[in-house]
Amino acid sequence: KENVSRAIDRGLGKLPGQTLEEVVYEGFGPGRAAFIVEGVTDNKLRTLQEIKNIFERSGGSLAGQGAVSYMFERMGEIRARSKEQGAGSRDDEMLELIDLGAKDVEDYLEDNKQMYLVYTEGLELNTMGNKITQAGYEVESQAMVMKPNAPVQIEDAETAKKVLEFAEKLEGLDDVQKVYANFDIEESLLAASS
Repeated sequence: KENVSRAIDRGLGKLPGQTLEEVVYEGFGPGRAAFIVEGVTDNKLRTLQEIKNIFERSGGSLAGQGAVSYMFERMGEIRARSKEQGAGSRDDEMLELIDLGAKDVEDYLEDNKQMYLVYTEGLELNTMGNKITQAGYEVESQAMVMKPNAPVQIEDAETAKKVLEFAEKLEGLDDVQKVYANFDIEESLLAASS
């Protein structure tokens, strides 16, 4: 209980001499996948060491600022559920989302429901979210993300498992807020690696 209280006070800046700083680290993990790690910390050195250890123990390497960020583009991402079943085909809905102003649209299934990832310019995120809602889609979330320009294809189960474990370790660190990566794993390999 005391640790939680202290963490809240630290986050609110109530503890003397302790300020939180945003940090961003870049590097390459297993399979030469590029990673961007964003965090908030009260001790940059500790956070750097924790992240560096994960990179090195996993056969990756921490890189300097700008080493991988050019492989990503900061965009708005909207997760939207398809309209009522039978209201239109997947292709028709994707074209409609593009006509509404989406820069890119990806589709996927979640619990046997058709879902879309709609990408837009960052400044258009809220406007686009409203347009999508007005068009009859259910917006589940919207956020700023780092979208990979050209994902690295992971083609074997062993590398897929290493990459997923690596990402999980980074996400498990207390000071880490977001982890972005440019890898893509086929569904069959995902099943084999879990």
